[in-house]
Amino acid sequence: MPLAWHTIHYPTLAAYEAALLPFHKPAWIRGITLHHTWKPTRAQWRGKRSMDTLERYYRGLGWSGGPHLFVAADVPQGAGIWAGTPLAVPGVHAGACNSSHIGIEIVGNYDLEPWPPAVAELVYGLTRLLMRWGKIPATRVQGHRECLPNKSCPGWKIDMKAVRARLARG
Repeated sequence: MPLAWHTIHYPTLAAYEAALLPFHKPAWIRGITLHHTWKPTRAQWRGKRSMDTLERYYRGLGWSGGPHLFVAADVPQGAGIWAGTPLAVPGVHAGACNSSHIGIEIVGNYDLEPWPPAVAELVYGLTRLLMRWGKIPATRVQGHRECLPNKSCPGWKIDMKAVRARLARG
């Protein structure tokens, strides 16, 4: 099966919002799953070059897709939001959650540290935007480890109950 992938870079949350808002939410979207890339780390992120590497990786696995969005903040180049798998189709990123959740990869290794302020700002901004657009409640935002317990995503330093509480406060 061919990989559903179309790399697009949105340098700001406003640029992504302008592209997203006219798009009608597909019926399959009922939640959001947060991940971390682990590798590449923020220091290793190279924008389009990193996305091309990730595309080759998912293609090599024989997957039909990958995560939908990549959040890159506090990186040497290519900061912003990167689209991979189009939102029109379910991605491949979190086992049982694939069929109903948008997959967001947060660039970095958050097993070792919590999200730095610039990363947290972009993650919360993007997640809130997707929640409003898709009418998704905070209770339907999960970490990868909540879909597949053998994973640490979005990182052991990220408390998903606290993330959901902050998202619910708006």
